[in-house]
Amino acid sequence: KSRMDEACRDIGIFIQTVGPSFDMASITKKHVRDWKVLLTKYPVRATEVTELRNLTIAEAVAANELLKRPVLSDRTVNRYLSSLSAFFSWAVANGYMADNPCLGMSLPKERRSKTLPFTTAQLNDLFSSPLFNGAESDSEWRLISRPGSIKIRDHRFWVPLIMLFSGARPGEIGQLAVSDVREEHGHWIMHITTEGETHEQGKSVKTEGSMRVVPIHQELIKLGFLKYHGERLNAQDKQLFPGAKRNERGQMMSEFSREFGKYLTRIGLKSGRGLSLYSFRHGAADALRRAGFLDNQFGFILGHTEGSMTGRYGIMAQGDIAHRVKLINSISYNGLNLGHLLE
Repeated sequence: KSRMDEACRDIGIFIQTVGPSFDMASITKKHVRDWKVLLTKYPVRATEVTELRNLTIAEAVAANELLKRPVLSDRTVNRYLSSLSAFFSWAVANGYMADNPCLGMSLPKERRSKTLPFTTAQLNDLFSSPLFNGAESDSEWRLISRPGSIKIRDHRFWVPLIMLFSGARPGEIGQLAVSDVREEHGHWIMHITTEGETHEQGKSVKTEGSMRVVPIHQELIKLGFLKYHGERLNAQDKQLFPGAKRNERGQMMSEFSREFGKYLTRIGLKSGRGLSLYSFRHGAADALRRAGFLDNQFGFILGHTEGSMTGRYGIMAQGDIAHRVKLINSISYNGLNLGHLLE
């Protein structure tokens, strides 16, 4: 969905509140302020919720007093206001309004909620939960949160574990090609890059500096990751995780990230904000610190600093790879039990 479509929808929700025949020149700051108050109470993705579909914003806000669904963040409220303000600026420039009643109405920029790493106890609970240990279904997330006999062993299983033992971003892992995982100088590595066989599918990293070679942690090898890779190779798949998809904006793993957060809530690990899929990345950084490394010594492994362009095509000096292997294998979690996941 383009920003233009988004803006039109945002403005349409304002028109709902004043009425389509309301005189534009008569819109005041009070109209905008009242709308802003409604937006701060407006449920997230209201049009996708059966009970809220086809309701006006005021009706949806009233209905949500019982439903208690999450509401728009301050940042999203400001996006709505920005869409309306751009429209009013055009109206002022073309003589339809005397001034822009949206000016100065934005909410203060919210502080990003701090992502917390999982505790070891939380990790043990998580990896003993249905998604990893056996679920009732392999497709419906609500059923995935119930215990059952179906073992899920696709991207939903592997991406969290790879994040835990590498600190890589979910989108970087989700877009890996089968050829991005290979052996170099006797060590298995994953090559996080925009290059490769799936380039036409829009592979990307957060910044060019994020392109890097990351060794495969010994714990992942023990858990059967190379066996999984071999299965994809034998199936002649190009993507390492064929089930990992992009959303309509081209963001890899966005839907999984959202569903994973809901899953954490369903199994009782999460209430409110703090824990998310990115908690694994934060946990890996903390593990490297516990191992005695400074941030500037391991930042490149996480893709924080200048990229390893010498490894652009996976050709690296043996000593460089050996150093990275030492860094990655130093990631450990005292008391973490994954023995039940061994195949």
